[in-house]
Amino acid sequence: MSNPFPPGTKLPHHLAIIPDGNRRWAKEHNLPTLQGHLKGFGALLHLARAARNWGIHTTTVWIFSTENWKREKSEVSYLMKIEEEMIKKYLPELKKEGVRIIHLGRKDRIPASFAKTLAQAEKETLKNEKHVLNIAVDYGGR
Repeated sequence: MSNPFPPGTKLPHHLAIIPDGNRRWAKEHNLPTLQGHLKGFGALLHLARAARNWGIHTTTVWIFSTENWKREKSEVSYLMKIEEEMIKKYLPELKKEGVRIIHLGRKDRIPASFAKTLAQAEKETLKNEKHVLNIAVDYGGR
């Protein structure tokens, strides 16, 4: 992906992404909520890749806030599952591109397998310096 910005454009060093509206999008398209989340993750992946290609060093994705625990258990379970699967699926790509993964938030309330996946991703990318991907899960905004 080439840089779509006019010559001389200064890009930020750090980009923070807070996905919002996935459930609204699904409702507007007469789709189940979970389909909205899946579509949102696709957009998030596209944007995070673009940020790296544009030379943005650090990207923070806030994918699950402490307030999200109030949602239906089935939705929370689905979100945790898809978030864990995305990390597993894209970890080889991130390692190859020199991305360091850092988890922001609590690990004690998320499913044990997800906490283990996050910890393993952090360990495997600890020495990467080209880019940083902060993944905010069970992270509070207040």
